[in-house]
Amino acid sequence: GEMRFVMIFSRTLIDRIPPLLDAYLPPPAPRIMHPVVLRRASSGDEPLIAAMLGTLSAHTRYLRYFTTRPLDGAQALREARRMTSASQTTLLAAQARGPAEAIAVAELVPDRGQPGVAEMAVLVRDDEQGKGLGTLLGQYLLRIARAQELRQIRAVVLAENRAALGMVRRMGAPYTIVSHETELEIEIEV
Repeated sequence: GEMRFVMIFSRTLIDRIPPLLDAYLPPPAPRIMHPVVLRRASSGDEPLIAAMLGTLSAHTRYLRYFTTRPLDGAQALREARRMTSASQTTLLAAQARGPAEAIAVAELVPDRGQPGVAEMAVLVRDDEQGKGLGTLLGQYLLRIARAQELRQIRAVVLAENRAALGMVRRMGAPYTIVSHETELEIEIEV
């Protein structure tokens, strides 16, 4: 299971995830009860991502975007387009069976001002939260960052976002947290 991913990610300097990953169903995380496909998001996934963004609760929007304001259809599509731009790596988690639905996205965005540094963001659909999917995505982003020879991943989260803090802890890499009152800047060593 996991060794297979290590081999996939170490064999290639990734600016895209190898096609082999598209067809691979990861071993279920402890609480993921259905098969999930992980792959790099592309522009063809914009409608799926926008639809997922439209389902987010006010609480989830607040934790990810620091606002409870809902995204209308055009805003959700613009955000999905940003997520699938060629300048970053975005992983998409989708159900392996049934209708095509995005259930999570994870972004790794290079910091143009600091070579070797990228910002990470993970967003899991409300009904899939608490099952280990965010941690799984975070671990894959860490492997991609290593393959891209990055030295640090950063994430800015609200201090109250316990799920994000737990995800970072379970990723298994050394990290530091810098507190800015209501926000935390997490620096993960790659």
